[in-house]
Amino acid sequence: MGLTTQKSISQASAWSSPYQNYDITAIATRSSKTSKAVTIKVTATIGFSKANGIVGESRYGNSVVFKATRGSDNKSSTINSSGTNWRMTSSSATRLNPNGSTMTGCPEIKSKTITFQQSSWTDGNSRDIDVSLVYGGTARLNDTITLSMPDYEEEAVIGANSVSISISPNTITKGNSATLSITSTIGTGNGISGYKIYENGSLLTTITSRTYSVSPLSNASYYVIAVSTKGDSYNKTSNTVNLTVNSITPTISNAYIQPTAVSTLNGGTVRLYATTNVTTSSGYSNSFTYYINGSYGGADFSYTDIYVNSGDTIIVKAYDGTNGNESNNSIRINVGGYTPVTINSITITPIIIKDNISSPDLVNVINSGSITYSGQAQNIHWYYRQSSTTSGLNNASWDDLGISSASFSNLDMTQKVNKGYYYQFYASITGSNNTATSSFSDIYQIPKPPGSPNFTKIITKSNPYNGYNE
Repeated sequence: MGLTTQKSISQASAWSSPYQNYDITAIATRSSKTSKAVTIKVTATIGFSKANGIVGESRYGNSVVFKATRGSDNKSSTINSSGTNWRMTSSSATRLNPNGSTMTGCPEIKSKTITFQQSSWTDGNSRDIDVSLVYGGTARLNDTITLSMPDYEEEAVIGANSVSISISPNTITKGNSATLSITSTIGTGNGISGYKIYENGSLLTTITSRTYSVSPLSNASYYVIAVSTKGDSYNKTSNTVNLTVNSITPTISNAYIQPTAVSTLNGGTVRLYATTNVTTSSGYSNSFTYYINGSYGGADFSYTDIYVNSGDTIIVKAYDGTNGNESNNSIRINVGGYTPVTINSITITPIIIKDNISSPDLVNVINSGSITYSGQAQNIHWYYRQSSTTSGLNNASWDDLGISSASFSNLDMTQKVNKGYYYQFYASITGSNNTATSSFSDIYQIPKPPGSPNFTKIITKSNPYNGYNE
């Protein structure tokens, strides 16, 4: 291969009797890696043997005329045996192997070469070479050999020792990086599709640039394979470089939990965050260990979710899992606590006064209400809603009453509620942990007696309406 392409025609054939042996080989050679000038050499090799005892051989001569034609360029050459008693024949011939190998049964082998010069040959094109052998005045072979343009890249892809690698620096502290630099005789897109980087004998990555940053956690060796565009058989392997990785002293710089407090009644889950100078063997940063009330809790990186109780103590340390070392320094976290808010009851007292407004469908209602609760309340909100049916009440929107105390009185609902409608109150309390709890009141219906707008009694629904179903 390389700067040449080659094809052969070879056989042991019976033109009648006896056998005839020949080989014709055409080779196209490119003058340089970049030149399109090509030399074509066509060589005919003939196997001769003595004609003694072979019937009919006297009518053939001891010469074979070899002809080759490339386009309009016709050339010929005569191949002669060493004596008149030799003929192009053998009674026990076998097929000739290419390139002039010994022909069994042919003790004498003769060859001639015809040369053509091709001044310019376009990549990807082919050339036909017509060949013939004339023996005893008769053309014994007429055939065509087609040659493709020799591919200069097959030799030019990567020459011997054409790829090398260096590393800087060659000693780092764990957690830092070093840079691999690749040098090759030709660049990407000109015979090299990329570079395979191997770390400690295993493929690390494939790149198309010529630099790459590495951050191993322990000593490592590297080499590169330049990948040829023509296939693996043309790949080239670089030298090997070594990187020394010194261990570090684990150090923790920060640690905290969110939220900072949990329920004093039953604890809760918090997220523990830590910042350290240690990277795990899997490449994760901020490796740490933690202890709860002196007992080992586990090892993780960056953050982890843990269950704690109010008053617990968490100790966090940096952790180098490669060497099994914890940091000498640590960070202590005290878990705070809060008492969650629980609404115990909600009471609404509606009082209807005499209907003295002009609208026949509205009624004057004065309400008072209160809630009782336990825990630490941050804020309180009261809301109400109404609907002509209890099922519609479930989808009605809530209106903010603007009340932020645990109780209220003399709340004038004039022109806010309709006769015959159902209405309901809703109280929400946010605790110190920013968690809201809420409770719904009973459902109340404002009566609408036939023929009279004057009434003094409210009907209270016996079962509380929880906002989801009746």
